[in-house]
Amino acid sequence: MFNKIIGLALNHSVLLNNNLRILPAKISTKLQEIINNIKSLDDLRKLLYLLSTKTDEELMQLTPENFMVNEPFSTDEYIQEWSYSDSLAPEIKESWHIIKGDIPFSLKLIKLAGDSRLPFESFMLEGSHYIVLSPKCFTECQRLYALNFQSSKIRHALMAFQHFEHIDRKFSSALNMTFGYSYSPTKTTISLWAPKQTIVTLKLYSKPNELTVETEMNYDPKTGSWSCVLPGDLKGMFYKFSITNAGGASYEIRDPEAKACSLNGDFSAILDLNETNPVGWETIGFIPEATPTGSIIYETHIKDFTSDEETNAQTYHNVQKKLDYLKNLGVTHLAFQPLYQFGGINENDKHNYNWGYNPKNWNCVSGAYSSNPNDPATAIRELKSMIMALKEKGIGIVFDAVYNHVYQEDDILAKLFPGYYLMTDNEGDLLNGSYCGNQVASDRAFMRKMIIESAEYWVKEFKADKLRFDLMGLLDVETMNILLARTKKTNPYMYIYGEPWHMGSLPDNKRASIVNNREMSEIGMFNGKFRDLMLGDIHHLHTRGLLSGEFNTEWIAKLQHHVKGYTAQNFTRRTPFANAGQNILYVDCHDNYTFFDKLRATYPGKVSKQEETRITKEIKAKYLLSVSILATSQGVPLLYGGSELLRSKGNVRDSYNSGDLINAIPWENENQFLDVQSYIQKILAIKKSHPAFQMTNPSMINDHVVFLDSPPNTFAFKIINNANGDRWREILIVYNFSDKTTKTPDQSLNWHVAVRSSSETDSSIIKPFEAVILYQE
Repeated sequence: MFNKIIGLALNHSVLLNNNLRILPAKISTKLQEIINNIKSLDDLRKLLYLLSTKTDEELMQLTPENFMVNEPFSTDEYIQEWSYSDSLAPEIKESWHIIKGDIPFSLKLIKLAGDSRLPFESFMLEGSHYIVLSPKCFTECQRLYALNFQSSKIRHALMAFQHFEHIDRKFSSALNMTFGYSYSPTKTTISLWAPKQTIVTLKLYSKPNELTVETEMNYDPKTGSWSCVLPGDLKGMFYKFSITNAGGASYEIRDPEAKACSLNGDFSAILDLNETNPVGWETIGFIPEATPTGSIIYETHIKDFTSDEETNAQTYHNVQKKLDYLKNLGVTHLAFQPLYQFGGINENDKHNYNWGYNPKNWNCVSGAYSSNPNDPATAIRELKSMIMALKEKGIGIVFDAVYNHVYQEDDILAKLFPGYYLMTDNEGDLLNGSYCGNQVASDRAFMRKMIIESAEYWVKEFKADKLRFDLMGLLDVETMNILLARTKKTNPYMYIYGEPWHMGSLPDNKRASIVNNREMSEIGMFNGKFRDLMLGDIHHLHTRGLLSGEFNTEWIAKLQHHVKGYTAQNFTRRTPFANAGQNILYVDCHDNYTFFDKLRATYPGKVSKQEETRITKEIKAKYLLSVSILATSQGVPLLYGGSELLRSKGNVRDSYNSGDLINAIPWENENQFLDVQSYIQKILAIKKSHPAFQMTNPSMINDHVVFLDSPPNTFAFKIINNANGDRWREILIVYNFSDKTTKTPDQSLNWHVAVRSSSETDSSIIKPFEAVILYQE
């Protein structure tokens, strides 16, 4: 029985665990002697294992003698037990192919082939279930796979039950390889990891769409990689790959490892990156800091920050015009929304607007903010010049890293290795954990390699000081920890923070979310609970928070928690951060409503001009109070660019493509809010210069932060005993959330005023919506 089954299976080809393997006739002949000697199910399983893991050359070396040698292997990872029904067994035909796997799924595949009468048989051997497909059925299913890549039910049919841990082990030597291009004036080497492609051709272009030469690339079966060496100086050339899979389907793709790309990122480009360095670039380093809690992040978008109605020149270069403003404000790091190439815009159209969370080329600089979008070298050079100008002012650069998904589900990664890079369900449908149509499988070795090396590239080539991870909870814990350790080898001050929302398709214990933050104790996370406590539920415009009158005993307790960095010595669900360095404190950011819009919605709608002036003045006072809370709480403050100018987006919650009219920072308000800028400068200077506001250790925070009873609608606490080596012996902080003047709770000492937003000279008096910081030396 064993001999018959295997003999029939090897007659043409074999489909193992839905993984197509075409066996040359010489191998079938070579293995026949081994097949004749199979005497047990274990022998059968071992042969199936070898057929699914060994190269043609290795199979040719098999003999009955060395096949019986006890080679350590585990069939359990490759051969699984599935349910079986006796009613699923039609008539047997000649020249069968064997498949072991999900019986219902295989039947569904046969049905999708268009003929429910296609013959197959299912049978049982010592408790294991198999399906045998006829050549007609097998060929038809293969044809459908080749021709219907877009079909949600068929595109991964031959991959659906593939064991990717096996793939990762089989090609593990390739994890130490560098893919993409390596340029020199005499030759360029280009390589691509594509173990599931049967033909890969490099197409070289003098200009996009002007094909110069095609070169077939060489395959290395041990590493699963393709490579070629092209002589001569190819600087300034463009390229693509033409790939053909086992089913015969062909596609043209960009290089997923490309470091430069054409306009809109449709072609990969070859550059000498050394020539993109501005004069003096080699002397520019990283912004040093003793602890992340000593930094203040200012988040913005290139177009928002550089909007200019007269010239419409929203470029990397124009960022430099506002660097003195940032320097005077006191921020330490400027965080930009994505600067890589993203989809959804035409880079040559300056009127296009998009936040950029549509990743197209992770390593290529967007041409949308370049003075010459058609030249990839110009975009890189101008971005480096902007970074250099920032760092000369002592301001670090934060890059927005969006590795959780790709722009289009049929883009590079889906075609390059269907079912591997992007997460799928058991029917091959892409999982939508990102709400963008797909989610990367970051826990697979070569996806993890691509993400980590991309992050390293932005640190090494562009001297990133921090990285902000979009939807970080979709990635896995191990990837994030490795990424931090690797980037710290280049930048010892590297700090990573991200959106920690617990979402996506990974197992709960793998997600790099707030639930697993203890496993990532050096990685920062947005504190959405603090934001909602201040302003109310950010998803609903009219809800209220502390700054809009929602003041009660329960909320006081919550604020105490956040002031202490949202930490505790005994970790509980209510105290999720392992240390205050994880605590990214913010009241608004690019997502959801701006500070002004959220607070303005809690006042009456149509009012007189005089009343509108009063409301605006009150919201301004509340903004200064919010910045005071950010600066005096333990954690890392983040300010949203333009909120200090009471920026409004007209109640547009999700302004990702709303254009400049909605998104531009209102620089015309700058002179009206000089008092706001002055106060922010003072309060941030205290944050940066006083270790008492930069504690990270929960035990230290608990020992030095003491809460006080205070008048109604106020909140007061002390930081005592020269906390964290601070020169101030005691610090008294009072927040007044009411519209009434009140008194400080501790008048036993003659306190010195460190900073306050009003002109009041009596240190015991606190004006409406004011924060007062007092100290004793």
